[in-house]
Amino acid sequence: MKINVEFNKYNSFCKDRINRLFDDYYCISIGPKSSPITEVLSNKNIKKLIENHNKNLKQFMEMDPDLCSEDDIIVPFDEDFNAWDYIDKIIISEDEESAQYIRENPILNDYEIYIIDERVISREDYEQLSQKFKGIPNLRVKLCGNSRFCLLSEYKETIEGIEKISNTVKKYDLSPIEQIMFAYDLVRNRVYKEVGENEDKSNSRNISDVLKGENIVCVGFQEIFSNVLNQLNISNEIYSIRKKGSIKGHVRTKVLVDDDKYDIHGVYYFDPTWDCKENEQDKIYQNRYKFFAMNREDMMRYDDVLYEKKSPILSQEMIDEFNKFLETKDLRSLSFSTAAKVAKVSNLFFGEFSLFDSIFTYKQIETDFGNDEDDCIYKEYKNMDFDNIKKMFETMVMQYNSTKIDQNKLMDAILKVRKVESYEFPEQYDFNHKTINSILQNSFGVNFEKRLLFSIFGYERFKDEEGDEIIKYLSTKNLARQEEELKLVKALRKVLESKR
Repeated sequence: MKINVEFNKYNSFCKDRINRLFDDYYCISIGPKSSPITEVLSNKNIKKLIENHNKNLKQFMEMDPDLCSEDDIIVPFDEDFNAWDYIDKIIISEDEESAQYIRENPILNDYEIYIIDERVISREDYEQLSQKFKGIPNLRVKLCGNSRFCLLSEYKETIEGIEKISNTVKKYDLSPIEQIMFAYDLVRNRVYKEVGENEDKSNSRNISDVLKGENIVCVGFQEIFSNVLNQLNISNEIYSIRKKGSIKGHVRTKVLVDDDKYDIHGVYYFDPTWDCKENEQDKIYQNRYKFFAMNREDMMRYDDVLYEKKSPILSQEMIDEFNKFLETKDLRSLSFSTAAKVAKVSNLFFGEFSLFDSIFTYKQIETDFGNDEDDCIYKEYKNMDFDNIKKMFETMVMQYNSTKIDQNKLMDAILKVRKVESYEFPEQYDFNHKTINSILQNSFGVNFEKRLLFSIFGYERFKDEEGDEIIKYLSTKNLARQEEELKLVKALRKVLESKR
């Protein structure tokens, strides 16, 4: 037998009660007006709760036999029953009343206390929780990116691990795509490593575990990358895909890039797992950006062959259907599936609970109000700003189906970020002719040095207009001068540090 004790401030509107969750698992619900926990869990009180539960159950059965059955009746516990021996969890809500009840009943601190609502990781959230539940050491919370609950002390460690990366990026004056690239490089600076056969696989996936352990797989890479981008206020979304004919899957991150410096505005796909360090001796990975900022068309070339797509895709049919709906404003012309997928995609652009989420909600309850013009819900629906929704949808479609980023722009960002990395981590990152050539080869399939030899000795050059264009573009950047300038800045830093 196991018992959960659930505290909720809204239970003040009703009496304490007991319910059977399943088999021999019970939940005792209490509220701010409840007696001290020692009285609540006394044999006498539990007996009373069971009697009330069974009495109410029988009344429901008399009114409607389909509401419940005799299987839901709780058999009274033995006279020598001690509830404290069977407590599994103390579940509380995130409010002052819960914290106050725990403080007034310190015996509960001997048990695991849970807030079950999943929470987005942030320094602000952690500090609010720490202040509100100060003096409650066994509080456990569920973080987005973790499959398990963790103590507040571990929440703090997780925040610090994420901020260690994001704060490094924030030190420099970088544009959004440059910030994303710097974060991408810092996250993929690890070897893909699954746990042992008999070990818990969540240890290579939970963000709290992968930040402090050596095991990490695709889920772990994306969780770190996504949370770092959150700290940089860059909208993103992790999405999962499944290998064809297999239960095995993979995850990537979609990012809404909004960069005025490079005039890059759209949704792009990032896969630090596929660009990560292959082994501890691998140095080439630093110069490989094959899966950095791919547009949807290019990313789908891989996914269509290897995976069954799980991420919502705005097909042309869906776009046409939603545009038709915006013209007619008739919910009957909009399928449930399209309304759901448009709402899901819109979260990346406009956050949760946008106007597209409202349309999906209206679609879900459409049968409740139909086209009754006197219905209050129908009136709310008709008063939506459809002109604004249409403009938002046009922007969303254009950016969702973004064009490929110009290679010259991408190379400019790489040059800027690599100089920053070489300054911040001089033992790890180089900025020189050899490094740039390696990036060209491993990211764009262009061999700068080979092109140079072909031009010097007059060999017939292979045709590659895109490669020729980027080589021509780089010739205007005076890389040698940039390299010398960076060496000077590094030397000055060493001098300043030696005088401290």
